[in-house]
Amino acid sequence: MVSFQAVLPMQEQLNMFAEYKEKLAGIAGEAAAARIVSESLFLVCAGSDDIANNYYLAPVRPLQFDISSYVDFLANLASDFIKVMDLATKNSHPI
Repeated sequence: MVSFQAVLPMQEQLNMFAEYKEKLAGIAGEAAAARIVSESLFLVCAGSDDIANNYYLAPVRPLQFDISSYVDFLANLASDFIKVMDLATKNSHPI
């Protein structure tokens, strides 16, 4: 029996962040919310769990990628996510 960990996809995390920014702006006001977000620290973790759960335990991934290509694929996804987060934190408008 294969058991996958429950994780939130990166897009869902971005959607939740947009909702948070809207709620924060509703409570603190647009200017204060923008300041809070721009001065905040955000951590992104991607790596070994993604490889273990999505490459070795999923039957499709090894057919799509060799392990080196899959690591590159994950690194690109994480890089794109960080770029979107960087834009979202500099922009006071919801993403």
